[in-house]
Amino acid sequence: MGRLTSYPSLMIVGAALAACGPSLRERVQDLTARSTFIVQGTVAEVGAAGSPSIPAFDSNVVIKVDRVLATPPSVGDFAGRSITLRATGREPLRVGERGVFFATGWLLTDHIAVVEVGRVARCRIVCPVSSERQSKLWLSRRSN
Repeated sequence: MGRLTSYPSLMIVGAALAACGPSLRERVQDLTARSTFIVQGTVAEVGAAGSPSIPAFDSNVVIKVDRVLATPPSVGDFAGRSITLRATGREPLRVGERGVFFATGWLLTDHIAVVEVGRVARCRIVCPVSSERQSKLWLSRRSN
């Protein structure tokens, strides 16, 4: 697998997971190891593609990306943009659903399209960690 660019928010999420219990932490570590794209975002459309250059599938969803947590360096930070996710999970995604989405690359044209490896509902991954604590965690990881 190629090298990933990790953003500080991935370190914060990882540190926050320490308080969430070992099973979720292990699941996220496994998903992270199998993914080339990790984003936090909101489902904007279901059964759609974000660009005419992306093949239409019922399983496609358009994700409005709030944060890019990891990506191949050649792609860079695309926070604020929409991407197409080809969902593979058992549970269907709904408009307005928020989460952290783990994926591999599918198509990189005028639009980013990825295939889902897994997802974690935002309410389960973002554990209560104060902003001050997040800053300390990020700074301590950065200095190591």
